[in-house]
Amino acid sequence: MPWRFRDKKTLFTGKRVTLELQHLHNDATNAEHTREVVKTSDAVVIVPVMDDGRIVLIRNYRWAPARELIELPAGAIDPGEMPTNAAGRELLEETGFLAQKIQPLGWFYMSPGILTEKMYAFVATGLVQSVARPDLGEEITPVPTPLKEVLGMIQTNDIADAKTVAAMLLYHTFGPQQLIED
Repeated sequence: MPWRFRDKKTLFTGKRVTLELQHLHNDATNAEHTREVVKTSDAVVIVPVMDDGRIVLIRNYRWAPARELIELPAGAIDPGEMPTNAAGRELLEETGFLAQKIQPLGWFYMSPGILTEKMYAFVATGLVQSVARPDLGEEITPVPTPLKEVLGMIQTNDIADAKTVAAMLLYHTFGPQQLIED
């Protein structure tokens, strides 16, 4: 790899993200290059499967695209929190369900050209209704949906959320598996 990290400048630090300009140098050509990198915590996405096979999607208003999206429950991993614990916490917060079993599906990077975020995907089964605890400012409604309909919504772009598309395709193609750490 001819490019090497030289230094960085932090432009912004917020509650959830840090924006850096990372300066790279190519020793072979003596060229300089700057990358914009958004540093954020890792996160989880959960495929909640009801006993009848329906998937618990959520309707969630998202401020960045300024529209309501249909997606899977998901959220940031708190500092020191295990991904499995974050999955159980986010599932309860966003859907009001507790899971008797949470299994890993795998992991992926959300947008590696600009974000550091690593997303851990899980399947939650043995769902028991409890009380949802959404974060302040969240407008979330659970929407249990048959798997075939979820896959059709992905195909028609009615589900346009990348983490939901990736996690559902992992679930549909491979099912739960052992999480392989790098």
